[in-house]
Amino acid sequence: MADTRVRPLRRAIARASRARAATKPLIPTQAVGLSTDGRTLFYFNEESGTEEARWRATNSVTSALYDMRSLGARRGAAANSACNRLYSETNGDIVVEKD
Repeated sequence: MADTRVRPLRRAIARASRARAATKPLIPTQAVGLSTDGRTLFYFNEESGTEEARWRATNSVTSALYDMRSLGARRGAAANSACNRLYSETNGDIVVEKD
């Protein structure tokens, strides 16, 4: 009796899994880093092929991310502990930008 209820559930789960796998995320990304104050997220946008950053008003994880800025061909962006320098890599060279 239990088996007759489980089979349809398993089929539904399998269908949902296949549907999820067939869809593409809206913005495929790979998280690269988070600033020490928790307000800036650095990530690699696989769709555009560029590193990007987004900010939020507070360091709360529920605070919305806004103001995207493209970091171009840079890779591995990370801010220092004071959040006044940005370190990244471009063509194998370390790049340091000061505020």
